[in-house]
Amino acid sequence: MKADVLNDISPLPGTAGFGTVLRSIRTAFLDEWTAKREEARRERDRLRSEVVSTTQAGRPHATLLTAGQSAGGITEILDVAEVMHELVVEAEAALARAPELVKAASHKDRRHAPRV
Repeated sequence: MKADVLNDISPLPGTAGFGTVLRSIRTAFLDEWTAKREEARRERDRLRSEVVSTTQAGRPHATLLTAGQSAGGITEILDVAEVMHELVVEAEAALARAPELVKAASHKDRRHAPRV
């Protein structure tokens, strides 16, 4: 999700320059403060401290799980069975090509081996 409320809590660097918006996995913290952005602006120091302290305590999932811009490119959520099927199909195809790759590598090694 685009976490616009983070620019309310910590205006820099998001509101400067290119006006970027951080992406994050949805959390209860973001859901709560996205609905109360004006209050988040007033409480920015406390909320910024909360994000920092939960992260330092090894609990970033309590406030903010950054996801990078690639999160915006996700267009579908695949079923695990579908992902596993694709993985097996691709692995089988790679294994089917393995003998010819080994043969080609072996032939190449023989050409470059020192003659005795």
